[in-house]
Amino acid sequence: MELDIIAQRTLISVENPNETVGIEVARPRVMQDGHGWECFYRITTPRGCETRYSAGADALQSLQLALEIIGVKVGLIEKSSGCTFSYGQ
Repeated sequence: MELDIIAQRTLISVENPNETVGIEVARPRVMQDGHGWECFYRITTPRGCETRYSAGADALQSLQLALEIIGVKVGLIEKSSGCTFSYGQ
């Protein structure tokens, strides 16, 4: 699926710099049925790639929910991998 990416970030494991998590967020768009908005996001790890979306009443809500979900998913990745991920020094 082609996404109109508006933001991206690579998180790097503090324990193992070769372990990374890629995050991409797409521009929110009106849902196909015309009722509400959707914001797709993609999380890429060495174990695979997951593309999902969040839905909201408007573009801002769908984007906000996507960012919240990404935070939860990164936390789950940290828990399952035993790594802590960071984007800064």
